[in-house]
This record gives sequence, structure tokens and C-alpha cells, in this order.
Amino acid sequence: MPPGLPFTFIQDWLAFTVPKATVKELQEVLGGDWRQMEKGFSGYREGWIQVGMMRGLGRIGTGARRAPMEVHCSLSGGIISAMPLAAIKDILAWVIAHGGHFTRIDIAFDDRVAVMSVPAIVQAVKAGQAVSRARQCKRIDAWDNDTGDETGATFYLGSRQSGTFLRIYDKRLLHKERMDRDWEQWGVRWELELKDDRADAMCRELVRLDESEWRQRTVEVLRAHVNFRETTREASPNERSRAPLCAWWVDLTDGFGRAPLTMEKEIRTIEHVKDWLARSVGPMLAVAYTHPAGGQDFLNKVIWAGADRWKERHVQLWRSGRHMKPVTVHP
Repeated sequence: MPPGLPFTFIQDWLAFTVPKATVKELQEVLGGDWRQMEKGFSGYREGWIQVGMMRGLGRIGTGARRAPMEVHCSLSGGIISAMPLAAIKDILAWVIAHGGHFTRIDIAFDDRVAVMSVPAIVQAVKAGQAVSRARQCKRIDAWDNDTGDETGATFYLGSRQSGTFLRIYDKRLLHKERMDRDWEQWGVRWELELKDDRADAMCRELVRLDESEWRQRTVEVLRAHVNFRETTREASPNERSRAPLCAWWVDLTDGFGRAPLTMEKEIRTIEHVKDWLARSVGPMLAVAYTHPAGGQDFLNKVIWAGADRWKERHVQLWRSGRHMKPVTVHP
């Protein structure tokens, strides 16, 4: 993680649908390695998948009976967060040029110094300081039953079915639970999730903006969803909406507005590759190895065929044992 940076932001999810395109066209725009699945997903008869090293998942679907030429794509944070902003904007522009629409976009801000902890945020909401149209709130805590150690703290503001949804959680606890290196460098993550019409409107606006404008516009949308003000639940609606902003909220959102874009590299070290193999494909490797039609010879053929498809990043990973940190693009 970038040392010494109090705030960073990443693109954390993107999903869209285009009415007419080929999977090959889309894959050329997206880049990366895709493989066809045995079956489709979400009503699409054909599907392709890309599994990232950072627990990311990309999926492409096409061949729906109602619209055979329609192509749908969903890119989770582990995939989209590894892309530079220019590449993301190219995807947005391609979707718009093909008459498509966006169904989801998430942008995440990391408060690495924990200006406000999740419990403190919850207390502010309970005190009536969160001025928002959202009516639903939920807090989820997690802990280790053997040790009693806290392993997660998450707060939701809004409904998952609504067009705007805010997720706030302790990123340090998440990375500590996963035993990731540099977990101390994380803090509290604020994830803003926009869906359907709001996602579509946001993406069409963002594609025209540079990084600083992109960041500022997202912070404006966050503030439109919720503002923390020096007020109480007993105050009238007019008084609550006009009360001064909480000082911590001003500091936090101003920090978000200056936050540099962070791109998370998909592959860091050989240890990450080994962890990904064990976690993602270990069970299927066991099936291939023990099946009468598989075995060691089959896996050897797969491995050598894979070596023939190496790209520069694979060669560099093989040559180097150095820790590859995420790249931070400063404004």
C-alpha cells in the first residue's frame, strides 16, 4: 500500500450491458485472460470468466433467448481496480458508443488514518447527525469465537435495492483476518454503490472528466447521499438540513476530494500466486489429478501449454521475487 497517504480512492466495481456486440470485441477492450465457462450466468446461455489474483472476478455473458446479440459484463473490484483511469474511461466510451447502458458502478474511498472508526460513525448516526434520504441502516460485527478477537465491523446506510447504497467497514480488520501483509496501512473504507439509472447517469458523466474532476464529482454524490451535521434526531427537518457540518466530516470529505487514485496490481509475489491457486483452483486441480481421464501427465501438458502463453507480466513474475506494490497515480 502507498505509505504515508491518508486518503486514496479506487474504482471498485463496474457492470454494463450492450445490445449488440461480440464477446471478442469486448475482450479486446477489457484486456486480460478470459476462458469460456461450461455454462452461462444470469440468464445468458454463454459465459466467460476472468479470475484475478486479488480475489477479483470478471464475467461476460451473451446469448440470452430474449436478445441473442446482447452482451453483459460485470467486473468486480479485484479486476477493475487494477486498471488505470484511462483504460476505465475507454471501457465507458466503448459501452456508450455501442448503445449500451451501465447497471452498476462502485467507487471506494479509503480513510487510512481512520478519522472516524466504524463504531464512532454508528454512534453519530444513532445521535441523529446523519442527514440522509436513506431510511435503512444496519451494523454487522464479526469476531473469532475461539479468541474473541474482532474480525470485522461494517455499517450500511441505505437499501441494497435502492439506486444509491453506502457501505462503510474496517479494512484493517478484513486484511488482518486474511493475514495479508501491510494490513496496518489500511483504515476505514467508504464504498459508494450506484445502480441502474443512477449508475448509467454517473458513468456518462464520468467519461468526460479527468481524474481530479472524477474524484470531486464522486465526493459530491457521496455528500448528496449523506451529510453528517451538528444536530440531533429531535430537531426539525429544516433545522437538521441547515445545521453546520461536523468538523470530522468536513476533514474526511475534503481529504477524499484530494485522494490520489490507487491501482491495485493483480499479481504481487509468487506467494500471492500460490495462495490464489490453492484458494481458487485447488479443488479442480485435485479432480483433474485423481480422475482416470486426468492424472499427472495431463497436468504436465496443461502446465507446458500455459508456459507457451506467457505474457510480459508472467515473465517478470518468474524472474523477480521482489514485492510488487500497488501503483499510485498522483494528481
